[in-house]
Amino acid sequence: MTFATGVAAQSVRLTGRVLDNAHSPAKGATVTIYPAAKHAMTDAAGHFSFSDLPQGRQQITVNLNGHHPAVLTIDLRKQLIKVNDIILI
Repeated sequence: MTFATGVAAQSVRLTGRVLDNAHSPAKGATVTIYPAAKHAMTDAAGHFSFSDLPQGRQQITVNLNGHHPAVLTIDLRKQLIKVNDIILI
């Protein structure tokens, strides 16, 4: 037997851009979201996108060879969130 509560969890779409220390697009950077355990790679313009993320606190980690990892924590509460530029050093 299945019961419906009438409350559906909202999913979140997250977009952003990664730049290198010269403020050029960081093509091919790996962006990981925890605890959602999702991964994406940045495109030629440094953009990344995730969809169907759960609401709540998530950690974003960005890795690119030759740069220090960037780590930030974000609280996903809206359906669409755009992260300001993440700059790798």
